[in-house]
Amino acid sequence: MRRTVFLLLALAASTPAAARSAAAEEVDARAFITTLETLSAAIERATPEDVTRIITTVPSTLRVRTRQQVFDVRLEPIAQSLARARSDPSRWAERRTAILSALRGMTAEAESFQSGSPDTVDLHRSLDAVLARREFTHLRSVPWTTRLRDWVTAAFRRVWKRVAPAGLDMDRLGLTLAWLAALFALSGIAWFLYRTTRRSRSSVALNDANELRPLTPAREWALRALAAARDGQTSEAVRCAYRAAVQRLEEQGTWRVDESRTAREYARLLEPADARRVVFHDIVRQFERTVYANSPGAADEAARLIHDLELLGCVRAHETAI
Repeated sequence: MRRTVFLLLALAASTPAAARSAAAEEVDARAFITTLETLSAAIERATPEDVTRIITTVPSTLRVRTRQQVFDVRLEPIAQSLARARSDPSRWAERRTAILSALRGMTAEAESFQSGSPDTVDLHRSLDAVLARREFTHLRSVPWTTRLRDWVTAAFRRVWKRVAPAGLDMDRLGLTLAWLAALFALSGIAWFLYRTTRRSRSSVALNDANELRPLTPAREWALRALAAARDGQTSEAVRCAYRAAVQRLEEQGTWRVDESRTAREYARLLEPADARRVVFHDIVRQFERTVYANSPGAADEAARLIHDLELLGCVRAHETAI
């Protein structure tokens, strides 16, 4: 297959005899084969020092006459390969093998001419079929983005020629439009950066305001819980008691109040050896049952809740009567 493609490429580079120089030597297929075999034998025995002499014996073009057609075959690629091999004697053996392989392929194809093989028209068709395969498509195809850009450009030029006044300097206009486009792009980027920076500053200011906002003292939350319990509003009493407990531990330096933190997350922050852990867990249990289970509990549980607040130091003993 490789030899066939080599000869196909040689034939594709050739032109009919009428279009070639009259100086090309005309030979029949048998003489052409003999020339190739003689050249192969000389190259096979040659050393790097013999390459210069061999190059002088390689004809530039041979006009080969077959039973179907007369065509010119260029042998310059063989001479060029020999010249490259001469420039690097260390790779002579490798390059000689490649050249001999190419010559053997050409010889085999030339021998097939004598047995009634297809003419160059069929060979060109074979070459076109090979180049039409999918693996060669990307070599000649144009990317769709390039085609789209060219189409848009051509359409814009057609429209502009219709509406543009005569004598308008297109180069200067194009430069002006390019500068305007760049200016608009920079303006858009500047506006985007301004909005982003402003939004970030607003967010920082809001966070700072939340940090600086004074928190309701634990005692005040506890008094609200006590008042709600006295009025029979057990659910409100539980909510206020939970806020009082959280704020009280914040005042004692146990944590910083975080509105995004859940009751159980607060509870997990207390060490197992902390004496306040049991009391706070009891308040959390009542808070979760009231908020999530919608079960405020009995009046005695409200009294226990107020007692828990007393243990945490949110209220004094004489204030806990319900």
